[in-house]
Amino acid sequence: MEYLPSASGSVADFEPEDSHLHHFYLKTRQLTGLTAEQLPVPSLSEIGDVSLADSTILPLLCSLVHAMSAMGKEMEELNLQTSDLESRVANSLPQGVDHSTQLNQIPSSLGDLSHRVAHLPPAQVSAPPLA
Repeated sequence: MEYLPSASGSVADFEPEDSHLHHFYLKTRQLTGLTAEQLPVPSLSEIGDVSLADSTILPLLCSLVHAMSAMGKEMEELNLQTSDLESRVANSLPQGVDHSTQLNQIPSSLGDLSHRVAHLPPAQVSAPPLA
């Protein structure tokens, strides 16, 4: 049995899928921030006249836009968290600490160590036992 909408055009006269697609289309336009001129939303009667192929691909495209919008929001949140962490790390580092006196002691310590190592007797290597 083929369903034909009445001339009144109320929402109750259309297939539930058409109403769902219409609502989904409106929500997609809202997510993208496009105007009605940029992305016109078809009326319920126009949605009812859409071919089977178009009525299949339109929800998929709308779902893709919704997924991309959600990913964009997550990326913004990650960016904010990263910026927050960077600023907290930068603020937690000690400011004005002069490590030059500690670093200046390293070459003299290495020089002292090199004198001790240079005077060690060579290691004795013994031959393996004969079997």
